[in-house]
Amino acid sequence: MSEKHDTSVVVMVIMICLGLSFTAVVLRFVSRGLILKKVNADDWLIVLSWILSFGVSFSIYLGTTYGLGHDTLSKENQVLERKTQFVYTLLYHPALMTTKTSILLFYLSISQNFRVVQWGNWATLIVVNIGGLVMTFLVAFQCNPLSATFLADMPGTTRCIETYALIYASAPLNVITDLLILILPMPVLTSLRLPKKQKIILIAVFAGGGLTSIVSIIRIYFFERALAKEHIHSGITKDTHVNSWNGALSFMWSSVEINAGIICASVPMIKPLIAKLFPGCIGVSGSSGSASFGDTIDSTLHSTEFITFEPPKSAIALTFRESLKPFSLVTVLFFLWGFAYGFVNTINQRFEDLLNISVSRSLGLHSAYFSGYFAAPLLLSGSLLKIYGFRVTFIVGLCINGAGCLIFWPSAVLKSYAGFCVSMVVLGLGLATIELAANPFIVLCGPLKYCESRLCISQAFQAVGALIGPLVASQVLPELLEGETSLGGVQWVYLGIAFFVFLLAIAFYYSKIPEMKDTDFPTGPERHGFTSLWKGEYAVGFAWSVVAQFLYTGAQEIFSRFSGTYLGQGTSAVYSSSTTSHGLFVAGRFVAGFAMLALRPRYILLAALTGCTVTTAVALITQSMSTGTVMIQLIWFLESSIFPIVLATAIRGRGKLTKDGAKYQISSTIGAMLFPPLYYAVLKKSNPRYAMSVPLSLFSIVATYPIYLCTSSKERKRLDKLDCTGDVPEERERPIALQDIKPGRRQYLEMT
Repeated sequence: MSEKHDTSVVVMVIMICLGLSFTAVVLRFVSRGLILKKVNADDWLIVLSWILSFGVSFSIYLGTTYGLGHDTLSKENQVLERKTQFVYTLLYHPALMTTKTSILLFYLSISQNFRVVQWGNWATLIVVNIGGLVMTFLVAFQCNPLSATFLADMPGTTRCIETYALIYASAPLNVITDLLILILPMPVLTSLRLPKKQKIILIAVFAGGGLTSIVSIIRIYFFERALAKEHIHSGITKDTHVNSWNGALSFMWSSVEINAGIICASVPMIKPLIAKLFPGCIGVSGSSGSASFGDTIDSTLHSTEFITFEPPKSAIALTFRESLKPFSLVTVLFFLWGFAYGFVNTINQRFEDLLNISVSRSLGLHSAYFSGYFAAPLLLSGSLLKIYGFRVTFIVGLCINGAGCLIFWPSAVLKSYAGFCVSMVVLGLGLATIELAANPFIVLCGPLKYCESRLCISQAFQAVGALIGPLVASQVLPELLEGETSLGGVQWVYLGIAFFVFLLAIAFYYSKIPEMKDTDFPTGPERHGFTSLWKGEYAVGFAWSVVAQFLYTGAQEIFSRFSGTYLGQGTSAVYSSSTTSHGLFVAGRFVAGFAMLALRPRYILLAALTGCTVTTAVALITQSMSTGTVMIQLIWFLESSIFPIVLATAIRGRGKLTKDGAKYQISSTIGAMLFPPLYYAVLKKSNPRYAMSVPLSLFSIVATYPIYLCTSSKERKRLDKLDCTGDVPEERERPIALQDIKPGRRQYLEMT
């Protein structure tokens, strides 16, 4: 029996919102046209947006007259209601697109002195318009033939894109662009020299745009409830139209979202009118009104002086005490990276179970993740770090990571393997960008004597995050799934993570992160063979380090994903290792980090790799399961410090080439993408014990790197240097004895 709902509530809400947005647009034109006598392109775009919003709202109203909001409809009303839904979905994306374009055009006019903000505006503008046009095209041609869009009973030959799939696909795009529009003007607004009250009002007005993000999330929530009611999640029917009460509420919130955007875009433009009518409300008075606050926002921003902040101290000039605060801040990032890594791998396991995908396809997800690690430093973050420094690279990496979390939203709900792969690539791009900035920052931040120790301890907290992530995910996910065959509930977890990451990016913008420029090095490294990482007498050592990192990350990922197979726990490609193994990994990094305060890092690296080679060999030849288990656990403990020591020794003392060295070190982790599939191929041909020959070979080759460091006099001198100049210690010249000077000159020197 269908439930009865009063759809007049839906009609009343959309009419109120439409009326408020109309009022805001009228007041905007009064302010801009009559007071300022200046109407720009962004103003006319808002008019177009309101016209489209009227079409959306009116189509929802017509839908309610034909049965939208009720569970059962007649055949005739089904066709009419489908037509109104088609109009709504067709106009929804253009309405949002024109609203956001209007806002971004205004941002471009006020951020001319902020180059990075300008680039962000242009990038967001391109994403908004391309995304809006693509989604509009997909909605317009969702069925073949087009007439099938409105049919109640679709023929078997009909091919349609599910409407709910399009809505889910657009959800991350809308949330991401909403957040970008909220964040982009803040650097401009917070740098204005204005009285405190005026600045707070100005920021609050622009921050009101965050309302649209909240409304967008509410809309998706009701849409999900509607889908659950119509059983579309289970794929029982081809009927992709939502007629239920929750569907009506979802459409209502869509109208609210568009009109809220129009209102938020228009409110800042009304300030000249408010300043003229009620000057005391915004901190201006009488004749000084136009001079102090300005008759409009853009004139204020163009005429107001900006605050200039004193640049932070160079990273390489920090003392141990001064480096503690930035070191702690970046260590938090390491923890979050590890947490995301462990959490994502747990979700991979759930995804594999729900879709019953093979180990090979699961390894494909794993490869997608590490492909981002390979591509990001070479194509994006390497140049970003070199040109703009650590802080900008941190912020960009965090934003990409947050975008990857949001992309997971439709992938999980629609159970799309391809979409999941895309989200993994984006997550890899973001985390690789963060790590590319974090690793050289830790190496350079503070006395160079302890750089390997700092990096190992900092990455130990990353291992702590990787340990906690799966534990948290295993507790959260079952409660969200509740036995259903969907990952839909997980999207809210990812949404929360995304918001947290974006907030962290904002925090990094306002934090004083020490930077390191090429000019900060006291002397140029080119005098000592450091003109290039790949040429000169020190090129061999760096190339060796890249190969070592490439092979080691492959061996590490083999144990991360298949150690449970060796122990007889079945073939699994996703974190088959135990909590004990991860605990030993954490302990190994802390032990090595503190040990390097007393011992040279290259000796600890040699001991760790020798131990890994020996224990892997024992695991290969032993017939005892208990002995093999002990060896596997020891490998986890011993291998933990290899990655940070290899990276730190590779870039230490490289001078202005330090950041470039870190770029190639992070890209070399592509070994983690290539070697697990190789191990799995060997595993299928033999057995887990003989498959250990793959990591044994890798560890054996990697062990040659610390041997080279210990035997090469040039590398020893480079590593023992206690500053960051890139200079290699030279033989000191013998002091000139006084008797070696000519008699006349000697007599002059003795007198003076």
